[in-house]
Amino acid sequence: MRAASHATMATIPAADWDGCAGGEDPLLWHRHLLALETTGVATAATGFVPRPVVLQDDHGRIVAAAPAWLKSHSTAELGVDLGLAMAHERLCGAYYPKLQVEVPMIPFAGPRMLVAPGVDRAAAIAGLAAGLIAEARATGAASVQVAQIADPAEALALQAQGFVIAESNTYLWQAGTETRFADRLARMGSRARTEIRRERRRVAETGLRYLYLRDQALSPELAARFYPLYKDNFDRHGHAPWLPEAYFHEVLRVMPEAIDLGLALEGDRWAGAVFGMVGAGRGQVQYWGLQGASRFLHFELVIYRGIERGLITGLDQLDYAGTGPHKAERGLISSPVWTAFWFRDPAFAPVAAAAAARKTAAARAERQALRARSPLRPLQE
Repeated sequence: MRAASHATMATIPAADWDGCAGGEDPLLWHRHLLALETTGVATAATGFVPRPVVLQDDHGRIVAAAPAWLKSHSTAELGVDLGLAMAHERLCGAYYPKLQVEVPMIPFAGPRMLVAPGVDRAAAIAGLAAGLIAEARATGAASVQVAQIADPAEALALQAQGFVIAESNTYLWQAGTETRFADRLARMGSRARTEIRRERRRVAETGLRYLYLRDQALSPELAARFYPLYKDNFDRHGHAPWLPEAYFHEVLRVMPEAIDLGLALEGDRWAGAVFGMVGAGRGQVQYWGLQGASRFLHFELVIYRGIERGLITGLDQLDYAGTGPHKAERGLISSPVWTAFWFRDPAFAPVAAAAAARKTAAARAERQALRARSPLRPLQE
C-alpha cells in the first residue's frame, strides 16, 4: 500500500472515499467534506489548506483515507492543543501549521482513520500514519494531530505508530432497554424526575407544536430560516459563527437524507430549531437556536425531544458534544474521546507526553465527577 495526498477533495473519487468512510458518520462523507471547501469554511483563506491523504493498494484502489488539513490556527477545537502551542514556540519554534485530521469547524467525535471493509485495519492505519507523517515533513508542519477519535482501538493503533494520545470528554445518549422517554425517567432519582417533568410542563404551557423534517421534506431554502437562529446563538456569546449560511444551504442540497431538522413552532414562526446529522445508527445534535421562547425550550427541544426522536427512529447513539455540565444533570453520559499527537521535533515528545497525561487525568476526573452527578439510577429503584 502507498500513501498519496491531494490538494482538494474534488480530485478524489467520491465512491472510493465513501467506500472507506462507510455510512455511520455523514460528516465524513465525501460530499460533506467537499461542501466545507466549496462554501468557504475550510480553505486557505480561512486557515485550512486541504491535504486529504489516501492509501492505495497495488491496483491503485483506495483502501483507506484520512481527512487532513494544513491548519494555521486552533479555532473550533475543544481542548485539542492542551496548551502546547506556547511551549512549542519557546522550545522548538513555530507551532503552526499543523497537519490536522478532523472535520473542520465541527468538533464532533467519530472515526478518523477510514478503512474500507475487508482491508487489514492495523496495516491500513499504519500506512495512513506513515503517510500523514510524510506529508507533515514535506509541508513543514510541526505536528500531526488526529482530533476527536471516537474509537479507543483507533487511538491505540495510532499510539503503536508513535503517536501520543490524550483523552477528553463528550456527552452521549446511548440506547438501552428504554422504548419511551417515560422509561428513561423511571431510571432517574425522584428529584430529577420532578425537575424534568416541571421543565417539560412549563414548555407545554406555551402551546408550541413540533415538526421534524428529513430527506424529501427538506429544501436548501430552509437554510435562510435556520441560519438567523444559529447565528444568534453565537452572537449572544460574543463570537462569530463558525459556519456561513452557504454551508447549510449546500448540505441541505447535497445530503438531505442525513439531516434531521427539528422545529418548535408558534403558529408559522420558528420559535426554535435544532439541526443534526444522522447516519447508520448514530447521530450528532449539532446546532440550535431559539427566538425569545421559554427558557426551558432548549432542554425540551434539544435534549428531551432529541432522545425521544432517537428512540422513535431506532438510533443507538446521539452525540451532544463536549461542553455543558447541564447535559449530565439531564441524563446524558460523559464519555471519553481521544486525540493523537505526533511532533516532528523529537525533543518535544516528552513535553507532549506529559501534557497528554495531565489532560487525560483531568478528563477522567471530570468524567467521574459528572457521572456521579448523573440522575440515572437502576430501574429497580
